[in-house]
Amino acid sequence: MFRISASIYYFTGTGNSLAVARRLAAGLAAPPPAPMVHFMDGETVGTKEGTVALVYPVHHWGPPDLVLRFAKKLKVPQEAYVFAVATYGGHSGRAFQDLDKALKVNAHGLTAGYHVKTVQNYVPVFPMPREGVQRDLREGADAKVDRIIVAVKERGSGEKEHWRWRPGVRTYYLSSKRKLHSKDGLFSVTDDCDGCGTCARVCPVGNIELLEDRPSWMHRCEQCFACLHWCPRVAIEWGGSTVNMGRYHHPEVTLEDMVEQAGRPSSNASSG
Repeated sequence: MFRISASIYYFTGTGNSLAVARRLAAGLAAPPPAPMVHFMDGETVGTKEGTVALVYPVHHWGPPDLVLRFAKKLKVPQEAYVFAVATYGGHSGRAFQDLDKALKVNAHGLTAGYHVKTVQNYVPVFPMPREGVQRDLREGADAKVDRIIVAVKERGSGEKEHWRWRPGVRTYYLSSKRKLHSKDGLFSVTDDCDGCGTCARVCPVGNIELLEDRPSWMHRCEQCFACLHWCPRVAIEWGGSTVNMGRYHHPEVTLEDMVEQAGRPSSNASSG
């Protein structure tokens, strides 16, 4: 089997990016992907691997804030092939440019970037598509990942940014960052909440505490919407715009997977 010496890191809210990261790891015969959030406490993240992948969802036409913070910590060999895989539902915007800048803080920047279209799940704006449409999108995503695996083995140069509506992309992305962590004030909980605590368990940044058996958001939110999508009672809403819009998580990703991402198994800031 063709094997690549690789480190694969991921961040996910609904599981789409984890599913992609796992498929990449299997296709490259690489170790299992590691959650970015496990390395956020250290000053740097060091790896000696010759291939490094960052897999993450597009948030508001760009990388999530946590992904940029992780990228600024990353140290890699000068000759390493560093690539990103951005999962998106509607439009991937500027998925790589800000990531490239962040990587250059401690590394040499991005070698290649690849886009994977998958199931749109930003339910404050878009209702969830039908099951058949979701299945087709996931199958298309798997096929795209398989093509990316071939390209990575050949150390390909990647894809161009998707720059439709170029002037508005940058403006919208930057505006999404303003007071990002306190936007969790728009979350609310309905009377269907039974205090199970699933929202707190899946939150990748420990932003939710249970007070009198009800979730309370602590204003360090990453806007991944894991709490909303994984609530078994569909009891979490966002500003009134998510009612009857549906919920989603990737069928191959389990609640235990999300809880594992949210964990803090080690204070060691090095990997691989």
